[in-house]
Amino acid sequence: MPGYLQVDGNLIAGNVVTCPRAVYSATYNCTYTGWVDLDTTGGIWIGKYDHATRQQTSFRLATGIPDNHCEPSLLVLANGTLIV
Repeated sequence: MPGYLQVDGNLIAGNVVTCPRAVYSATYNCTYTGWVDLDTTGGIWIGKYDHATRQQTSFRLATGIPDNHCEPSLLVLANGTLIV
């Protein structure tokens, strides 16, 4: 069943197909998320929410992925680098 992704009460993504993944970076005070979106016909997305400015950005990594279990893996290294 589709759902919605929110951080601090702010909508990050709507119509999310599967369970989104999220990690927090204390270095940048940001939460990074990854999800598959119904609105882009299987689009794979990465989002960033900045807790200090309360601004969000997102980037589509791919479209047309036939498997809706393809959420990207996310890892924040000790130096704050995000690995997708």
